[in-house]
Amino acid sequence: MVIMILYPDQMQKNIVPVMEKIKEKGWETLVPDDEVELNGKKLSLQAYYQIRNRDPKNIHVVELKTKIMESMFEKIEKSDAILVFNLLDKTTGMQISPQMFLGMSVAFYLKKDIYTFDHISNTLPYRDEIQAMHPKVITRNIDNITPVERAPIGFIQETQEVVNSDLGPTVRTTRKPKLKIKKS
Repeated sequence: MVIMILYPDQMQKNIVPVMEKIKEKGWETLVPDDEVELNGKKLSLQAYYQIRNRDPKNIHVVELKTKIMESMFEKIEKSDAILVFNLLDKTTGMQISPQMFLGMSVAFYLKKDIYTFDHISNTLPYRDEIQAMHPKVITRNIDNITPVERAPIGFIQETQEVVNSDLGPTVRTTRKPKLKIKKS
């Protein structure tokens, strides 16, 4: 299983023990790039932020951010699941950064399993959108990650039930992929 970990840049040091625990389970981890290339030169993300803060209208800032996002999307696409390291970042006051939310959205669209390290804050402005992605909360315990083996495309379980509504009985059809739990 390959897990892409999304975390705020300021928490990069905090993520190392989490990565080690995931690797102990025999799984591979992917993380966002910590440097980007521009005109043949490698820049750390910290250097990128310094350029952005100094001159937000600099055309290179947009180019660098595009590369950072494209790389993140490619890694999410290669992964089986994502783990959102959503501890409160005291420097920004955010639990889930806009970039992490964007990554969650891509994972949701690609039908990847989404795990959050902790519960989603009630004060998060886009809490409803995150809840709609049905993330699995692992309550800071890597052992709560349960790999899921997806059925081949086209292998769909269809159920029908009669539902009573104001307009009378209606047949509701539900279609979803059949899932098997992977033994680790």
